[in-house]
Amino acid sequence: MPPLDEDALLRRAARLAAGDIPAGWVGPGDDAALVPRGDGWLVVSTDLSVEGTHFRREWASPRVLGGRAVRVAISDLAAMGADPLGVLVSAALPADLPEGFAEELIAGIEEAAGTLGAPLLGGDLAGTAMGIVLDVTVLGEAPRERVRLRSGGRSGDVLAVTGSLGLARAGLHLLEAGRAPAEAAAVRRFLVPEPRLAEGRWLAGRPEVRAMMDLSDGLAVDAPRLAAASGCGVVLELDHVPRNPEADIVAREAGEDPVLFAAAGGEDYELLVAVEPGAFEALAGAFVREFGRPLSPVGRLLEDPARREAVRNGVPVAFPAPGFTHFRGEGG
Repeated sequence: MPPLDEDALLRRAARLAAGDIPAGWVGPGDDAALVPRGDGWLVVSTDLSVEGTHFRREWASPRVLGGRAVRVAISDLAAMGADPLGVLVSAALPADLPEGFAEELIAGIEEAAGTLGAPLLGGDLAGTAMGIVLDVTVLGEAPRERVRLRSGGRSGDVLAVTGSLGLARAGLHLLEAGRAPAEAAAVRRFLVPEPRLAEGRWLAGRPEVRAMMDLSDGLAVDAPRLAAASGCGVVLELDHVPRNPEADIVAREAGEDPVLFAAAGGEDYELLVAVEPGAFEALAGAFVREFGRPLSPVGRLLEDPARREAVRNGVPVAFPAPGFTHFRGEGG
């Protein structure tokens, strides 16, 4: 049988749910759901962290692993331009965990949630015969005018990313290879991601920013998702993908092209935005003054929704293969 297709499953779920969503609410298809709340939005999302898929116990302390689950979930709030309100965490835990492991896991969850302004509000615990599963529900709020959906992009818009790409993938590679020095920036980027909450609020407050999402699965996967939600095609300009020098080193050691390594790598949790083309240069300048980090153009939205292209050195090339997709694994 052919493998399951994550995006196809999500589209089917969205179609099935569409008839049950109250008017004025925003349901499946974005980084979070939106529920009207006074003159603003209640922003709600949920995220799974599954042992063996998203992490391994031997990679870090339970405190770090618990914190990571919260951090990646809160990135969905950043993608919507929202302020965190709180988190709820349901955990399925094996009975054979070492003494103190569960307590440290919960301590890491609570610590990360508090640090990010989203106190732990509750949750549920269950036993399992399988590995650890953490299901994190995040709650946030945002003014009506500040939220940015994936569907707001228009043909000709500049696609841009905050920061640099590929470092988390480099950290994952080092962890999987069993050579992950604790001081390595790549390892920290993977294990302790920083949701771009301040950047998300700032970008969502700019009228020239038309669409936004976070880069959880990598540019090669998420840029087409934003384009599809906006009814557009996409072209990626691979020469412009911002890369981290440490990630380049790891890519070359692994025998991979650093540009494609960065474009395919997930787990960076930077933000991808679609920006009105005539306003991009001014926006990028204001962004770097505000945050001391670049907002880099990496492509454009195209009128034809069926087009998915990539360019390198001015020459059309194959669109980068995704680094990871659920149900298919690495390189699927």
